[in-house]
Amino acid sequence: AFLAQMESLATELMEVLAVGLGLPEQTFAERFGERPLSLAKLISYPPTPPDMAGVNSHHDARFLTLLLQHEVPGLQVQDADGQWADVPLIDGAIVVNLGEMLQSMTGNYLVATTHRVIARKQRYSSAYFHGPDLRASLSPLELPEQFAQAVQASPRHRDAGFMARREDLLAGG
Repeated sequence: AFLAQMESLATELMEVLAVGLGLPEQTFAERFGERPLSLAKLISYPPTPPDMAGVNSHHDARFLTLLLQHEVPGLQVQDADGQWADVPLIDGAIVVNLGEMLQSMTGNYLVATTHRVIARKQRYSSAYFHGPDLRASLSPLELPEQFAQAVQASPRHRDAGFMARREDLLAGG
């Protein structure tokens, strides 16, 4: 039931994002292909040692991540000024992180959520990672010009990067 509920919510969010981008509601559903590859997992974080991160700063690769936090805080997101903010625990709330696939397809208009985990005691979360068929095209969407202009006007969006790929790391990048 969890997987089906998260898939339904993620699909609805993607429809809302498409409309907000001036595109038809089904744009992402059509791009996702016949067999979307989404996954859910229960994540366990051991207590974070002082002055360290339990999970270092990163982006999620897929389109969206839907996250349920369970009783112990520790998730932090980075704001536009590079400062870390704690994500509060709100009973029944679902945290939505944007992923790199969405960032890439929107030409950096929608920027992947930079986040990390610092938990002072054992922490659990349930995550749903919404992703397309492995054969899906991730080519950029044709967005109205106003979106490209907004990206160019914003250093945060214009300069938004992606996590290092394996080949970059192997090459010393």
